[in-house]
Amino acid sequence: MNQTDSFIFDIPECLRNLWWETCAQEFMSSSSIENFEAFLEFLTDYLSLKVRPITGDHIFDILIRSPEQALIEKLDNDTCSIINIGDEPTSVITGSKQCFLKSGQGFWVTDEIKLNPTSTTNEAVLDVLLCIKYKEGYSNLRKSALLDLNFSEDAFNERVLMSSGVCTAAKYSSQNAPYFDNAYISRSPWKTPTSEDSNILTTGNTSDFTKTIKVFKVPEEIIKPFQLLELNKVATEQDYYSRMNGIKGKRAIEKATRYVKTFSINNADVEPITVFNRPNLYSTARDNIIERYLGLHIDFTFKETISQETHHPNLMSINLGNEDRYFLYVNLTVLDLIELLKPNEGMTYRRLVQTFFQLYPNYPVIRLKINPGDAYIAPAMNLIHDGIGSKNSPDLHLMFRGYISSSPMELRSL
Repeated sequence: MNQTDSFIFDIPECLRNLWWETCAQEFMSSSSIENFEAFLEFLTDYLSLKVRPITGDHIFDILIRSPEQALIEKLDNDTCSIINIGDEPTSVITGSKQCFLKSGQGFWVTDEIKLNPTSTTNEAVLDVLLCIKYKEGYSNLRKSALLDLNFSEDAFNERVLMSSGVCTAAKYSSQNAPYFDNAYISRSPWKTPTSEDSNILTTGNTSDFTKTIKVFKVPEEIIKPFQLLELNKVATEQDYYSRMNGIKGKRAIEKATRYVKTFSINNADVEPITVFNRPNLYSTARDNIIERYLGLHIDFTFKETISQETHHPNLMSINLGNEDRYFLYVNLTVLDLIELLKPNEGMTYRRLVQTFFQLYPNYPVIRLKINPGDAYIAPAMNLIHDGIGSKNSPDLHLMFRGYISSSPMELRSL
């Protein structure tokens, strides 16, 4: 079963019988919920094992209604599954399709598709449906990775936005921008963080480079040599690399490298990488060999298995373009994901990301605006992340990879 697809599943007859024999009357009379809780516990165990993991962010609800109600009522947008525990077949509408469910069958949808029941096939019979929903407040941030911004509150609100969650990239994939199968991207609408969100994102010890994202203005003396290359006139990838690989470009990169080494832990080497992206890309991370976009990801190869090791090289990126670009990230570290998901031994980083988004499709992605001449430092091998490039002009940036702290280790002559 492809876990990113919508699908029909069956529950055992013994579970449906348990509902009718011990729970239905109890549920209708509201006299007790002891048997109903036992039924949900058995059902949760079965669904988690055979269908899709059920987490603390899911809640159950029983929906009993007449065919007339079914034609006019809509389910909440946070409904992710319907199970027919009635005696008669019923149907659900998912997207533009209608699917019929026999007694004891359920339907699970992806995060992008709204799910609504229609009526039973017998107009004299009530629908009895078990709905699985996301808990209210499901998208609340959890405290973990921190954002280090030396800006005012107004500047913070102008710089930082939160997505409504994620969606699969399938419908955004095209010949010009193909994505890998099961890739995820951030989902609009975007919202301004609340004061509570801001505290979660920024309050705490930001000295740990393995879980801190820092944004700052690069000194003018470092940016000026790149401005002399007239990068604002760059229109093609060939033109960009021609300028950057020329004598003046190499000198500019060497000076920038010396500056970045002031952030380097134990004076370790840093590797400069010049990057060109065409305008108006919703995702910038790309496998240049297979020529597909990654979507939200962790910086490991697809086949590498997860580890609890956190001391990995991170990256610094300087925006050399004419326009704002954006760094996207989920504020949970790899260790947070391991603790949350309890993955099997041998799971890859790619599968870890997919599993998280399958279970938590409404968890917000943070969008951080990087102005021209700004830089960010991020633990890209310890966070789910991606980028959004410039809107109208080429997206140009200079990236460095190494053991880079969130502040200069010492001042050296540039």
